[in-house]
Amino acid sequence: MSVDSGETWQPISAGLSNLDVYAVAYNPHAAPTGLQVTSSDKANTLHWNAVPNAASYEISFCTTNCETTFPSDPANWSPISRASADILKRDHTHTGLTTGTAYYYVVRAIVSGMNSPFSSKVSSVPRENANPNLLSPYPNSVSLTVGNRFNALQWSATSAGATYNVYKKDSPGVAITNTKLTLTPISTPSFTDTSVVNGQIAYYIVTAIKEGAESAPSAEVSAVPHSMTALFAATGGGGVFASGPAGEFRSTVNGAALDTTDALDVSSLLIDPATRTADFPTLYAGTRAGVYKTLDAGKSWTLVGGSLPAVLSLVLDGQKLYAGTASGIYQGATSGNLPWTLLGGANQAITSISIDPSDAQTLYATSATAGILKSIDGGASWAASNQGLTLLDLRSILVHPRDRNLLYAGGVGALFKSIDGGGQWTPIDLGTLDNVSNPLPTAAVNTLAAAPGVGSLLYAGGDAGIFKSADQGKGWAMMNTQLGSKTVLALEVHPVQPGTLYAALIDQGIYKSLDGGGSWRLENGLPPTAIPATVTDLIIDPAQPSQFYAGTAGLGVYRGIEEANGHFSWSPANAGMETSRVISLAAIPGILASDATTVYAGTFQNGIFKCAFKLLETCDGGWQEIGGTLSDKSVLTLAVHPERADTLFAGISAGLYRSGDGGLNWAPVTGLQGVEVLTVSFDPAASPPLIYAGTSSGVFKSSDDGGRWTLMSDGNPPFSVSSILTDPQQPTIVYAGTLSTGLFKRTK
Repeated sequence: MSVDSGETWQPISAGLSNLDVYAVAYNPHAAPTGLQVTSSDKANTLHWNAVPNAASYEISFCTTNCETTFPSDPANWSPISRASADILKRDHTHTGLTTGTAYYYVVRAIVSGMNSPFSSKVSSVPRENANPNLLSPYPNSVSLTVGNRFNALQWSATSAGATYNVYKKDSPGVAITNTKLTLTPISTPSFTDTSVVNGQIAYYIVTAIKEGAESAPSAEVSAVPHSMTALFAATGGGGVFASGPAGEFRSTVNGAALDTTDALDVSSLLIDPATRTADFPTLYAGTRAGVYKTLDAGKSWTLVGGSLPAVLSLVLDGQKLYAGTASGIYQGATSGNLPWTLLGGANQAITSISIDPSDAQTLYATSATAGILKSIDGGASWAASNQGLTLLDLRSILVHPRDRNLLYAGGVGALFKSIDGGGQWTPIDLGTLDNVSNPLPTAAVNTLAAAPGVGSLLYAGGDAGIFKSADQGKGWAMMNTQLGSKTVLALEVHPVQPGTLYAALIDQGIYKSLDGGGSWRLENGLPPTAIPATVTDLIIDPAQPSQFYAGTAGLGVYRGIEEANGHFSWSPANAGMETSRVISLAAIPGILASDATTVYAGTFQNGIFKCAFKLLETCDGGWQEIGGTLSDKSVLTLAVHPERADTLFAGISAGLYRSGDGGLNWAPVTGLQGVEVLTVSFDPAASPPLIYAGTSSGVFKSSDDGGRWTLMSDGNPPFSVSSILTDPQQPTIVYAGTLSTGLFKRTK
């Protein structure tokens, strides 16, 4: 939180059990929180938390028929007059009170000329101070602070060695015959009651015990705990947390419906501005299960308009609700009675949506892979608005509230400005913020991937997690939210949805991202067929992108199906290689869509196996060993020729082998004998395709289908190259990931 326009920041995450916060929603007109009443001799002192931008605070009190009424009933409630110099103070001592009479209090704030709802209700019965000379004086200065699902009591210690009892009742007149909140007396002068229910009043007294004698009761205090409605935080996997303006997060507000795994993964929050001054503003949550709505601050939730792809962003225009999802832009109704309609951006991860405040027909949307989309007809049609952008992975867009032509759009480490409604964009110098684009660490880079058809958007996975670059490797941003910087062994990008990524992490299993790496979730399936955590490699079926193959360390190959709900189901597909340690995979699609995909698996010290898979079917006939001369070798990498499906390459610790008959027979490749080959990659734009071999001695290149090889050293020392990628947009640029010195780039 910042209170000085972003110059300085302070954490307000106390109480958050999940720190993967994806969105916050703040209500500037929420009721004051943390109201506290402290009893004293013929006086009560009040204190409460600050409400940002409050112009004043109003206090009201009541002494008759107060339990069920509020200041809207002037017959029972009266305002407390304060001098103009005191109206911004967050405390007040109410003096001249009648001993033995209960005084009830509420507070509200005035922000931007609008009254907030009233705070929770507290009360105290002032009485004379106890005589400290008594053997067992009763506790004085009892304070009760009201919160979300809790009431916190404090009092002045009576004498050394004293212990205390706290008694509770749901109506006035608490006595020592009522419920005692502790089984044994407590030794500290404080107690927090978490057994309370929001909206229900609770009354308390405290007694002191000294030398076996129990004192008379303290002043009686009461409070009505109330749901927090000022600040909501959306987390990845933990659901929604609620807090008061002081940042006192205490618990989640994941009431009925928002309690499934998908619904607890919340990427966006939205408060209906028309309800900000209500006791419970209407709150919308965008989750992986769709959009949910609550009318009671999270006690209960309802699904709006039916299921959706994972929701990444939300915006509201009156009764129209727009949702940016992992597969496009949808429109629904706040009532929830209408089904969602796809407007545009199909197969794109829509990270934010903004509405022109002066013209609701003009909308803008950002994408994790396609830059900016604009609509001038209320979403009926969309067109790219990317002129001048040097980055297409964008996360937010803002229209100036008083100048509709002035827009700002931001991505990872980049900010852009337009002065003509998105017609032309210019980069904004971020100055000292340049370092937000973290350099790729000089550690192992095990895998490289590129988003198809999306500029030069690159991904690198290795010992330091996953990194992303949108400028041909000049700057890299860490994309490890929820991954914990674990070692990445494989990384795949969906061939049609460039914002969807899949990663295999050491000892973790399979993760999936729907927003270009911005957030991740575990997709290991459910027992008893869940995939083991020791996944060594992962590939997508080239003919059926909803089908996956994963190699494991000792349990062969597992086949995964991405269901319609976006989740994975896994099953072992290892007949014939049940105990094999798989270290490399490759696949060849059939000629026709109905044909089976042939999958090849390279193993540790057990050669190569192959099997044919059809969609939703297990390996037909089981795995067959085809290694021949490689049958006792560790196959470090497998690759299929881009133009001849029957031509395969296999790298081992002592060279590169080639098969021209689908793996039945293998022969060593001349020129690389004795060299440890870690990866093989192709540049299909050349004719014949260029072949790159990443080895423990650097990168070798062949331009004649593997007949002759040239070491591309450029005078550098020999590096162990574990991954190679040709830039899909500029094939003259080649990237090489190494096992210890990070990433290298070369122009052919």
